Amino acid sequence: KYYCDVNINDLINYNEELAHRLVNEPAEIIPLFEEALRQCTHQILFPHDPNARLPEHQLLLHSSAEEVSIRDLDSMKISRLAPVPGIVIGASVMSSKASELVIQCRNCQNTQHVPVFGGFSGVTLPRQCERKRLPNDPTEKCPLDPYFVIHEKSRFVDQQVIKLQEAPDKVPVGELPRHVLISADRYLTNRVVPGSRCTITGIFSIYQNKGSKN
Repeated sequence: KYYCDVNINDLINYNEELAHRLVNEPAEIIPLFEEALRQCTHQILFPHDPNARLPEHQLLLHSSAEEVSIRDLDSMKISRLAPVPGIVIGASVMSSKASELVIQCRNCQNTQHVPVFGGFSGVTLPRQCERKRLPNDPTEKCPLDPYFVIHEKSRFVDQQVIKLQEAPDKVPVGELPRHVLISADRYLTNRVVPGSRCTITGIFSIYQNKGSKN
């Protein structure tokens, strides 16, 4: 398995500035960590083979920092790491999510690689062909929406959606418990089941539900 479990407290002792950036800018720093992990593995396993290919690595984080209640998640926590305690009340079956799409133009066979970010984010295919046309090119201009996905060349990862609810002892009297949806991928899938009490460290973000009318 290609992952590394890191305690943020150990990272603080090693490099406080790096740990601070990881907590406040996780979307930018985590991919750099994972690429560094892949390079380290390559140097250890294949020191004399620069062309050896390794799968993507995953950085798993845990921390003993103060937990953040679900009802305390506010605008100041958006895009930052937050350890959130609660009870798992729902877990979807594992599915596949694209991490990189390979798309091709139906008209001119131009091929593009489109990265897909994690979480609940989706991807929008380009509406116009991005092939660079030469001056005085006699060929016809490609029509709108020319791209289609080449699934066999695209890359996918395992994904699971988890619903985490406030623990009963954390809910103020007279109020209903709140919940958040969590997107877990790769080695973080199938780790909890409904009824589990856990603390999940992740990036807090907001997204527009496709079924929402607002």
